[in-house]
Amino acid sequence: MNHNDEVDYSAFFYRTEPKDPNVSAPTERVFSKRAEVLPDRKDLQKRKKSGFVKKVFFTLTVVALLFAISLLAVDFFTNGSVLGHVFSALRGSDYEYVFVVTERSQRDYAYAQSLLVKQGGGSGYVLSEEDKYYVCYAVFSERSDAQRVADKNPNTFLKTLGFSTKDVSFANDFDRDVRTLIAVVADYESGKKSEAEAYAEVKKVSDGWEKKLDEQKDLPDAERDLLNYSVKALSGQIFAEGTRAQFLSDMRYSMCSIVSSFCRTMQ
Repeated sequence: MNHNDEVDYSAFFYRTEPKDPNVSAPTERVFSKRAEVLPDRKDLQKRKKSGFVKKVFFTLTVVALLFAISLLAVDFFTNGSVLGHVFSALRGSDYEYVFVVTERSQRDYAYAQSLLVKQGGGSGYVLSEEDKYYVCYAVFSERSDAQRVADKNPNTFLKTLGFSTKDVSFANDFDRDVRTLIAVVADYESGKKSEAEAYAEVKKVSDGWEKKLDEQKDLPDAERDLLNYSVKALSGQIFAEGTRAQFLSDMRYSMCSIVSSFCRTMQ
């Protein structure tokens, strides 16, 4: 071959293809790590608050359950007295006393009957309501006890005095003392208590009322007046010397007057 012959290499030259204006160039894909999505600050606060409320509710529920179990256990071992006091405080309590009485239409007749009743060891206290006069033989906290006495005394019947109150703190204490005194009379009459034991029980109740008067300066006037009256009724009637029948009569007279005053005060 003649070196002078020229070879056409134009077919092997690098040529740039013309760009089509209608075709867009491919875009470069950029791969990166997924961005972490952070929760909203308000959402975090709501979650924290919700969790706190749930913890508080759970704690209170457990405490209430433990308290209920403890209360039921104590109530079981005290024969229901604990829950009884709780329910009494919530709904109030009823107090009732039963008198054995005869009825007289005139005051003079009533007081004449009173002397006869006292001579037999009865109360002789005259309870007046409007135009009626009731001569009391005795007062009881149980109707069955009152009925037995009425059955032994002709022309007598039962008369009930009572009241309802939510002031159970004072009423319960005074009612307990009244029941104690009523029991003292019954035990002394039946011979279960000696004269010395009966006097000691009566004095203990009277001293308790005086102590309450000294210590509780904020007592309502009505309750303070009742306590003062009751202390005087016991000291004036009971601590005088006399026969067995007189002691019983004086004690029953005092109890009838104290109980009737108690009912009037708390109404």
